[in-house]
Amino acid sequence: NFFAAALMPPGSPVDAAEYHNDALPENERFKGFSLCRRCCLPRPTGCNHCSTCEKCVLDLDHHCVFIHNCVGYANRKSFFLFCMYALAGCLYPVVVMLYTGYYFPDAMSRVHLAF
Repeated sequence: NFFAAALMPPGSPVDAAEYHNDALPENERFKGFSLCRRCCLPRPTGCNHCSTCEKCVLDLDHHCVFIHNCVGYANRKSFFLFCMYALAGCLYPVVVMLYTGYYFPDAMSRVHLAF
């Protein structure tokens, strides 16, 4: 899930834009869109500009330095699973150590001999 969160694009407004539809008249094409002040592209509501990536992202949560990518609409699930697996990977050794120390206290007293 790390690679999915890091390599999957977070979702841009150009992917979901309805303003490319030439069948709509000009005033209806941009209905519900605002103009981004930095990249000067039409963006739907709920879209924000990331100052690190310098692009607009749909439903931007934050720019994560651990995956070096924005967390947005398209990769939020992968990022959440990555965080849960990282937490489980950190808690598992602690639980094993506490279990071993509680049920086998004499084994924990010999740990210092290995180091």
